[in-house]
Amino acid sequence: MELNIVGNQNIDEELIRSLLPFEVGDFLSFEKSSKAIKNLYQLGVFKDVEIDKQDLQKGITVNIKVKEFPQLTEIVFKGNDKLKKSKLKEIIDISEGSYWAPFVQKEISNKIKKEYQKKGYHLVKLNFEEKEI
Repeated sequence: MELNIVGNQNIDEELIRSLLPFEVGDFLSFEKSSKAIKNLYQLGVFKDVEIDKQDLQKGITVNIKVKEFPQLTEIVFKGNDKLKKSKLKEIIDISEGSYWAPFVQKEISNKIKKEYQKKGYHLVKLNFEEKEI
């Protein structure tokens, strides 16, 4: 078996390989492929993981294709009259360079809403705007 890893930009190939339950020379089963996909998603940095194989005359080539979540380059707060920018940055506990994923947005939203509710603002609405660069 030949093993190729494609699409990783910021995650080291060796880290990806260390999470695979198989290596070059092993037999590839559905269970091992499923476990590999699960392990890679658990890192929390990939929005897509795909494994495909190509049959060769003497074995197979396995391609691990990953697509990383985008990384934050800037965080901007607008319309935050009741909480200072410094307090919001402290609450969200995320910084430039961190991965931006749907579950991260939900966590941040919940944290900010709780802080506003502590101050008596129960109907706070949050909007997130993402710009790709």
